[in-house]
Amino acid sequence: MATDYILKDQTISQAARRGRMLAVALAAFLGAPYAHGEAVSPATGDDRAAPAAQARVSLLGRWRQRIATRLPERTLVETYDRLARQTRESADNLLGNMALTLRHETDAYTDDLGKRSWEAGIDFPLKALGQRKAFRALAEQYPTLGERHTRWLDWQAAGIARDLYGELLELRILRDHAREAEQQAARLHELVTLRESAGDASRLDSLLSSRNLNQTRIEAVAAQARLRKGLALAATWGIDLDEEDLPKADADSRPTIEADADQDGIIRRHPRYLWIEASNAVASAQTELALWESRASNELFLGGKQDRADGAPDEASLVFQLRIPLGESPGYRRATAEAAQQRRQRQTELARVKQELTQALIESRQSLIAARKLLPLARQQAETTRQALALSRQNYEAGEIGLQDLLIVQKEHLQAQLELALAKARSIRAYQQLNQAAGILP
Repeated sequence: MATDYILKDQTISQAARRGRMLAVALAAFLGAPYAHGEAVSPATGDDRAAPAAQARVSLLGRWRQRIATRLPERTLVETYDRLARQTRESADNLLGNMALTLRHETDAYTDDLGKRSWEAGIDFPLKALGQRKAFRALAEQYPTLGERHTRWLDWQAAGIARDLYGELLELRILRDHAREAEQQAARLHELVTLRESAGDASRLDSLLSSRNLNQTRIEAVAAQARLRKGLALAATWGIDLDEEDLPKADADSRPTIEADADQDGIIRRHPRYLWIEASNAVASAQTELALWESRASNELFLGGKQDRADGAPDEASLVFQLRIPLGESPGYRRATAEAAQQRRQRQTELARVKQELTQALIESRQSLIAARKLLPLARQQAETTRQALALSRQNYEAGEIGLQDLLIVQKEHLQAQLELALAKARSIRAYQQLNQAAGILP
């Protein structure tokens, strides 16, 4: 508070000096601007909104990247490449389905007629001819799953970043408001002290102003503690900020999507929807592979046989054997029914996710509409209290109202400025939540 003044006349009376001090203090008290309310106000011109919005998106983008690296599920994405590679290798591993059969017959321990028989061949299930198709149908799903899982995690990180941004923005506004209230209370206390020394204020006024100052100091300490708690929470996500680096809402946020955009198309492009869709595709491919493995198969045996007997020439022959199961394997019919039930369950889950995303999009749009309607009302209220404060100053200087009445109007104006700042911050947050609900990454 500027209280410097120059005494031109060294013979000025003590009373006049006190009057000059009171006038300076009163002017400082009544004329103190609420600078914070303007510091967070969105720009109204398009020339300022565009670059500032781009800077804010860049800030959220950096926060999203830091947060995404700290999500525990991030390590799961690294496993998809290995799964795809090993599944492709399994598709080409036909030897794993073949079996070598060796058989030897002899009567050396029974009749000892000199009969000997050797047989060797390969068993091959004919369903293995479709092995490559069954395994590769699954292998082809893993790259898509990895890509969509990464985008889904980025979307979650974006939600955390946007929530942190909104929380820190509001905490900064409340902290600055508490500081401004404390400064106003300090100027009031100084004014009352000067008036008391001049005999224009009672001891009760001094005690009340002192109590008011202490109360605002308590509120300022609490607001500061809440802000530091928010900064500590942000630090756990790798976002290290100090109180001077807090984000400032210096421009209006605008939604990336249009209000009349295709809602169904937005949902189908949503990272969460795409992730569930890819997960269902992998699960379906796994189910089909499991059914293929449990299905009974014709088996082909190709080999050779050699018979030898004493006193007789050796006999060699080729062996061809086809094994045809007479029915399905016991578990195949049950597995088929379970697969159908699982497919229906996955379809139901995808429909439920679509419904949830649609509801979230509708709610965020309505919140944005409400924020748009509240913002001009808050501006109007702030302007009304400003005019009331100006009239109260005039009435106080004219002696028509007391100091307590003036202070009430001053506090109402301060509160209206706070509500305006919060309304602007919440409007920005509503825009960000709309983009989050639409699946748009910063």
